[in-house]
Amino acid sequence: MMLTIEQLQQQAKDKLTIGDYLGAIEDYTNLIAITPSDADVYHQRGKIYYRIGYNQNAIYDFDTAVQLSPENADIYYSQGLAQLKFRSKKAIETFTIIIRLRPEDANAYDCRAQAYFYQKHYKNAIQDLNISLKLNANNGYAHFRRGKAYSRIGCYKLALKDYNKGLTLKHNDMSAYYHRGMVHEQLENHESAAEDYDRAIQCLDTTLQNNSNDGQSYFRRGQIYKLLGKSERALQDFNSGIQLEPYNFNAYCSRGLIYESLQDYKAAIANYEHALAIEPELESAQQGIERATNLYYING
Repeated sequence: MMLTIEQLQQQAKDKLTIGDYLGAIEDYTNLIAITPSDADVYHQRGKIYYRIGYNQNAIYDFDTAVQLSPENADIYYSQGLAQLKFRSKKAIETFTIIIRLRPEDANAYDCRAQAYFYQKHYKNAIQDLNISLKLNANNGYAHFRRGKAYSRIGCYKLALKDYNKGLTLKHNDMSAYYHRGMVHEQLENHESAAEDYDRAIQCLDTTLQNNSNDGQSYFRRGQIYKLLGKSERALQDFNSGIQLEPYNFNAYCSRGLIYESLQDYKAAIANYEHALAIEPELESAQQGIERATNLYYING
């Protein structure tokens, strides 16, 4: 017996609740066949694709949804977050539209600042974060992001001020400790830098003790070990993270860099190729293959 639209919608939601993502996608695909002009159905299917790492499918659905409902800020948000994941310059335009629709939305300015940051437009990012903090002065993450942008243009004292303020609002933030440590390095506060790196690792140790299946925490701790020159420990963390999240293309790039540092260029190339298989336009992976190939022929 053919299900009604309402029954299909409920069935899709029930499948989502139990983690049957592919089953929910099938239901939304059937709904699209019945109601091809319904933007929300494309939006919901896109969010599931995004959640399970089918990023190109997600972007297609979000693009279709905004064409069908061009004044829906929620759909633009989903589209923009997917674009941010790929560091696409299109995210700037998307969050500009959201700001037009919701001019008092501090998070929209945060997200556009992140998009500017990825395109290395650091001063634009700072301007957006200034507005965000006027709208929400207690946003610790906006302080962290502005601190990161300040550090990229060499304003390390301003960066440090933002990290300090952010950490009074968001205690024990691993990423903030990590980036503040790098700022301390630039200011030659080496003892303070070491303390911040230790705090970041302690935060991640605690997270992984509570949830050993958190792939992102393995990746982050691996990045810190890589920064500290502890290649073998970094490699262990990247291996654990990739086992949990095998579609994380950035993790393969990071592991490729570790293999380069260990002069295992074949393994490095294999990791960059794996990243490209997941995300064919990933510039860092393309550059990694070229660099590791040259090093392989130079060093034999």
